[in-house]
Amino acid sequence: AVVSTQSTGEDMPEKIPEIHNVAVGRPTSQSSTGWGGVASRAVDGDINSVWGGKSCTHSAKNKDNFWAVQLDQEEYVRDVIIYNRMDCCSERIDGAKVWIGSGDDWTECGTIDSNGAAVISTTCDAQGDKIKVTNDANYLTLCEVQVITFEEENPSEEMDEE
Repeated sequence: AVVSTQSTGEDMPEKIPEIHNVAVGRPTSQSSTGWGGVASRAVDGDINSVWGGKSCTHSAKNKDNFWAVQLDQEEYVRDVIIYNRMDCCSERIDGAKVWIGSGDDWTECGTIDSNGAAVISTTCDAQGDKIKVTNDANYLTLCEVQVITFEEENPSEEMDEE
């Protein structure tokens, strides 16, 4: 069977949203550093998930850990995507929490249950100027953290037309 489709453009959105990772190269901090795994590695733009690739962070302690990135400005954050370590220890991220902050207020985006996945996406759907990942029960290793925003029309303006 041959299927032919034609679009008249009526079903197409007027503006396709642009997706941006606003975390690359931004200032970072973490609770402690072990084995040379500095905090800035998680926003270096390199998604290499093998420890020897020198692109993963690593805390020095196996409890009460955090990693954070300061964004350039207050942003509507759709998702936080974490590239997990894959040469070993990928289960260590399980139970970690992803947070979005604005001023002194923090809101939990979600708890990670990776099932050994290489890439973990947590939806925030919130405004903030910083992101934090906490792990109270294990080492914290992040090979890349992407903070995803969409550049599009403000949806609340369209709602007022009724």
